Amino acid sequence: MITQHESDAGVLAPIDTPKVRTRRSWKRKLLYAFVIVVLLALIAIGGVIGYFVVREHRSPSGKVFVQTDNGKVELNAVRTVVAPPTAAAAGLDLTNQTPPTELKIGSIGLDTQTFLMDKDVPKTPVAGWLYGSAMPGTKGNTVFYGARAGAAAVFQKLDQLKSGDQIVVRGGDVGYVYQVVSIQEVASNDTQLLLPTDTSVVTLITDAGQWDDSLGGYTKRLVVRANYVTAKSWEGK
Repeated sequence: MITQHESDAGVLAPIDTPKVRTRRSWKRKLLYAFVIVVLLALIAIGGVIGYFVVREHRSPSGKVFVQTDNGKVELNAVRTVVAPPTAAAAGLDLTNQTPPTELKIGSIGLDTQTFLMDKDVPKTPVAGWLYGSAMPGTKGNTVFYGARAGAAAVFQKLDQLKSGDQIVVRGGDVGYVYQVVSIQEVASNDTQLLLPTDTSVVTLITDAGQWDDSLGGYTKRLVVRANYVTAKSWEGK
């Protein structure tokens, strides 16, 4: 019978000398250092990306274009202040233009919040101010879109407006007053009424016509155009 002596068992056991242990220790340290460096790099990259994402959210830098028969036209938010045709209320500061925050049309009982609309239309009953269109009270075209039906319906009574009705847009503490001059239906792909203008106007847009599954939307747009006439304190609206 063959038996295994203790000396034989020692030959079969792995050799673990101080030199080998030192080499393994350095390999572990290098691995840990590499992992830490990678994690720190990922955290730094994530922080930089997060910074630019937040900055982009707070101050959108994307350009907005309107496709026309003559090519694309870029929309730039106009800040050139114009004096209203009718004298504004005393004590108003019309030099500090701010984005619109509310929209009021007394003749149809509309009083709604507004928000900056880039590519996506409103999902709640508010009016979307088209990013790139003019600030209220400035030279140019201030464009708003609102849904006619559904959960986000806000412009469902827009077709009841008449020439001479007033539209008041809030910018800061100022109510910029516009007077309706035209109401018309246009094709859903008509972009002409989105383009900049030489005078201060407001354009309100909502859906019209019939729903078309092939288009994925309505066949027409109802467009209301109003001219800037005066300004007053929003508190005194």
